Amino acid sequence: MGYDGIIFNSIPEINEKELLLNGSIEFITPRGSRYKLQIDTEYNGIDLYTVNSYGIEDHLTGYEDLKDFLSQQELTIIVFSNNQIEILEEVII
Repeated sequence: MGYDGIIFNSIPEINEKELLLNGSIEFITPRGSRYKLQIDTEYNGIDLYTVNSYGIEDHLTGYEDLKDFLSQQELTIIVFSNNQIEILEEVII
């Protein structure tokens, strides 16, 4: 869908052993968004999916590995023009 990033309030805690054992793991951000990390066996990376309240998954993007995913989660900001998004919370930079 052309997303360039996801906003996380903090770095999610991912149980690497569980991810490797099961091939995927779900987590919820402090803002209540639900995501799934899944090992991509075809390209040897990790894919990130959003999971809606009905359990429907939508692929967002891929990462080289878990370390790559976690290293990029401190703060990612997506910028839109004011007519593309409703401001829910002001972020002071």
